[in-house]
Amino acid sequence: MLTMTNKTILNIRLKFMSVFKNNNLVLTLMLFLAGIIFFATSCKKNSNTMVDYSFGVELSSDYASAQHLSVSLANTYFKCIYDTALMNTGHATIDGANIQYSVDSLFQLKIIYPPWGNDDGYGNWRQGEIHIRADGGFFNENEDVKFNFESFNFSKDTIVAHDYSIKYLGNTNFQMLSDSVCRIMEDTTGIIVFYSQQQFNVGLDDSQTMPEQLNISGLLQGKSRGGYRFETTTKEDIFSDLTCNWMKQGEVEILYEGVDYSGTMFFSDTTVCDNWYNLVIDGVDFPSKIQKPKWQ
Repeated sequence: MLTMTNKTILNIRLKFMSVFKNNNLVLTLMLFLAGIIFFATSCKKNSNTMVDYSFGVELSSDYASAQHLSVSLANTYFKCIYDTALMNTGHATIDGANIQYSVDSLFQLKIIYPPWGNDDGYGNWRQGEIHIRADGGFFNENEDVKFNFESFNFSKDTIVAHDYSIKYLGNTNFQMLSDSVCRIMEDTTGIIVFYSQQQFNVGLDDSQTMPEQLNISGLLQGKSRGGYRFETTTKEDIFSDLTCNWMKQGEVEILYEGVDYSGTMFFSDTTVCDNWYNLVIDGVDFPSKIQKPKWQ
């Protein structure tokens, strides 16, 4: 028989073991819960930090294509309207096109490329015609100049525009107003649609007669080939020296539909002529070409 002392000792041991087991169970549960919380927190953190920027990169590329087209057409237009020889004789060759000017025609200015196309001198293959109506002249603040694209291709992409016009603002300042301009990609990758309200300041040469450079600012928004919207604002003027095929200098903020991040695009220095821009998203650089090879 157990003595009273032995029973007491046994009861104490049993209680201690029971408490020890309970404490182990509690500790195990606590560690298990801590593991779940850590795992959930880690997953949440990863979902926030692992961002796919390819969406923004693709939309920025489509913006660059639209902006390049717009600047290239503006280069040709301003060379035409400041060409005194063209205004006097009615004929000139500018950017690979046969230019016709007649004040008595329905379209006072025609920019004509052959159906088989011609290089514009900057590496862009152009085909078709642009008919420009300027009933009040090219420097009339009260009447906008209207563009009509007739079977016109740029780098073999078809250009169609619901409205494409230039408004004279006085001195050497102009505003390009375009609505539903479509660049239908030759490589069947889709259609870039854009709208613009951009200002063009024309810098003249020393004789103050011929355009030497353009400074471009303002808004350009559109829809990418994938059907997503983008919107840009010029933070620093885009620069064109009318001799290089590519935009230079500018800093452009670009917003993308459906994502929380935005981008900033920087074009090359004015001293170089490069088919290049640098896109920065959340501190990450994405250097790219303004005009990319097709069918890739």
